[in-house]
Amino acid sequence: KGDTGLEELQNEFSHSKILYAFCEVKDDSLNLRRYLLINWQGECAPLQRKGVCMNHFADVCSFFKDANIVLNARHEEDVEPDVLMQHVNKLASRIRIDKHTNGGGTTSNVTTTNGNHNHDHHYDNEESKPVGTNYQRTVAQREISQKERERFWHQQKLEEEQRLKEEKLKQTANRFDPKAELQRNCHETTNSG
Repeated sequence: KGDTGLEELQNEFSHSKILYAFCEVKDDSLNLRRYLLINWQGECAPLQRKGVCMNHFADVCSFFKDANIVLNARHEEDVEPDVLMQHVNKLASRIRIDKHTNGGGTTSNVTTTNGNHNHDHHYDNEESKPVGTNYQRTVAQREISQKERERFWHQQKLEEEQRLKEEKLKQTANRFDPKAELQRNCHETTNSG
C-alpha cells in the first residue's frame, strides 16, 4: 500500500472508523520531504472509541515525533489530497519566511491543525534527520548457551546445599551448647510472659 499517493490514503478513511495515518509528502518548492500525521475520527465512529483515541493520541504523536504536520480530521474534505498539500505548502511558506528572518538558518516547524485552529511549534535544527530505530531482535538461544544455563543452575544448587549444611550445623551446635540453650530458653520465656 502507499504507491499511489494521497489519493489512496484518502480512500482508506471511513466514516465509522478511527485511524491514524503517517505519510511522507514531497514538497517540490523546497525539495524537502514533509511528514504528516493524521488523526482520523470518522463521524459515525463510536463516541467511547473517540474518547479513548483522544486520550492516547499524545503518545502516538510522541512516537511519530518527526511529523511536521499533525492533522485532526473528521470529514472526507479534511483529507483530500489538495487540502493536505495546502497544509504542506503553508508550512513551506513559513519555512521560507523563517529562513529569511533567521539569516538563512534552518527551522523545523510542526503545525497542528484542529478544525480551523492552527498551532505552530518551532524547533531550531541543524538539519532534518530521517526517522530510525535501534531495535534489535533478541534471540535467547544465542544470548545464553545451554552449557552456561546448566552451569548456572548447578552453581545455584551447590550454593543451596551448602547453605542447608551450614544451617544444620548451627542447629546441631546450638543443641549441645549450654549457653545457647540458656539464651534460647530465656528468650522463649521473655516472649511468652
